[in-house]
Amino acid sequence: MTKKILYAKAFMLVETLVMISIMAVLGIVGFSSFKNYRDAVGVTSAAHTVALALREAQVGATAAQEFRIGSHNFNGIYGIYFNMAYPSKYIFFGDTAAVGSGVIYNHIYDESDSVPDCSTFTEECIRRTDMGPDAVIQRICFFVPPLPTDCTATIANIAFERPNLQALINKLVGGMPVQQTNVEIDLASPEGVVRTVVVTYAGQIYVR
Repeated sequence: MTKKILYAKAFMLVETLVMISIMAVLGIVGFSSFKNYRDAVGVTSAAHTVALALREAQVGATAAQEFRIGSHNFNGIYGIYFNMAYPSKYIFFGDTAAVGSGVIYNHIYDESDSVPDCSTFTEECIRRTDMGPDAVIQRICFFVPPLPTDCTATIANIAFERPNLQALINKLVGGMPVQQTNVEIDLASPEGVVRTVVVTYAGQIYVR
C-alpha cells in the first residue's frame, strides 16, 4: 500500500512538472506573438498617421487655409518635412518664404530642424509630430523615371499648392530643391516590421 501511495505521489509530481513546463512554453509563445502583433500595429498606425498628415496638408493647401489664426497668411502652400537625422519626428509646415521678402516660394521647409515649438508667425513650422517608440524613418526613396531609384537621400519635402492636388516632392541636391516624381518613406518598428508611405506626383497618398 505504501509503495502505491509513493508511486501515485511521484506520478502526480511528474504530471505537475509537465503541466508547468507546457504552461511556460505557451506563455512564452503567447507573449512573443502578442509582442509581434503590438509591434506591427504600432508601426502601421504610425504610417497611417503620416499619410493622414500629408492628406491634411493637401486639403489645407487646396482650401487656402490660413497659416495660423490671425496671421493673415493665405498663401495655400502646406507640406510635410522628413529628416532622417531626427528619425522619429516629422514637421507639418507652411511655406512662408515669400512673406514680405519678395523671395519665391520654394516648397521646402526652411526653418531649423530643432525648432522648439511652432508658436510664432515667422516660423514655417506649424506642428512637430513625434512617432515615439513605435516607428522610425528607416529609408527615403525618390523616383524619377527613367532614372534609377535613389534611396540615398536623408531629407524629403512634400508640399501642396492650390489650386492643384498634385504633390510637389523635392529632395535637396547641394542644398537646392530638385523636384521628384514619387517618394516612398519607409517606417520601421523596433522589431523590424516595415510599412511604407507612398506619395505620387498625381497626389496619391497610401500606405503599403
